[in-house]
Amino acid sequence: MPGLANNTPNPAPVAGPSKAKFSPNSFRTLDRERAFTNPSTTETKYSAPQELVAPHYQSFDALFEGAPIGKNGEVSQSHGLMDLGIKDLLPKVVFDGKGEDGTLGNRLESA
Repeated sequence: MPGLANNTPNPAPVAGPSKAKFSPNSFRTLDRERAFTNPSTTETKYSAPQELVAPHYQSFDALFEGAPIGKNGEVSQSHGLMDLGIKDLLPKVVFDGKGEDGTLGNRLESA
């Protein structure tokens, strides 16, 4: 086209484990398979999926361990939401019905 210095498009960079030259039309299936078969212990190659699901597993952890706040994972409370819910329950009182002269009997209370 007139007026354009360079009309060939540059392929967008693709994140992943391979540093080798690759075709812009390649899905790099073997590179991804190697990365998932032998994952690195020091870093993650694909951080977007971890960032995407982090709120979901943190909310599940809040049920049992406490609610995390912030990026450092500090916990806002020492008990999980299940523990706090159980503490809110009133004690259950039952009678065993073995009372003499028609009374309710022994009182049994769960704490």
